[in-house]
Amino acid sequence: MTARTTLLRAILIGGAAMALSIITATGASASCNIGYNAEGADLSGADLQDCDFSGKNLHGANLSNANLHGANLSNARLNNANLNGANLGGANLHNVDFEGASLIGASLIGTSLHQTSLLNANLSRADLRGVTIGPNDRLQTMQASGVNFSGANLSGATLQRLIMTRADFSGANLTGATVNSVTMYYANLSRAIWVDGSVCADASVGECTPR
Repeated sequence: MTARTTLLRAILIGGAAMALSIITATGASASCNIGYNAEGADLSGADLQDCDFSGKNLHGANLSNANLHGANLSNARLNNANLNGANLGGANLHNVDFEGASLIGASLIGTSLHQTSLLNANLSRADLRGVTIGPNDRLQTMQASGVNFSGANLSGATLQRLIMTRADFSGANLTGATVNSVTMYYANLSRAIWVDGSVCADASVGECTPR
């Protein structure tokens, strides 16, 4: 990112006033001060490492290729946001709303997605090595139907107590992953590498049928 000052305009929900949040970028760095409502904000390529965005409204925001390493995004709204190529390693993603979000090629290495909504989210080709996806409470399940993990690296990941109806795991790598109490009705597992290293047949639906 070249040095520049980006002015973000966000209309506050329930009020007529317009809130202006100024983000000053120097080289690849940017301020964390975006205000509570940053719906639709353009933060593409910004350096937001260790920023506290907990509880923020980032619905539809453009965070493609942003550096969010170590950021606190707990309870944030990121539904329909663009996080393609973003670095989310080490970020706090507890109870984040990623419904309909695009995280193509994003890095989430070692993160914990507890109580996180992944409904219809696109994580194709994402680096998900060692992630934990599922609820904290052993009596609960988490909804992740329609999520796209095609071509993603899920090696060493833990998937637990999930409802993943019509999820797409085609070509994904789940080597060494732990899959526990996961519902995969109509899930596409064609050409996925299963937890034991076997390759799923092209017609694998709902479960891995080794080639």
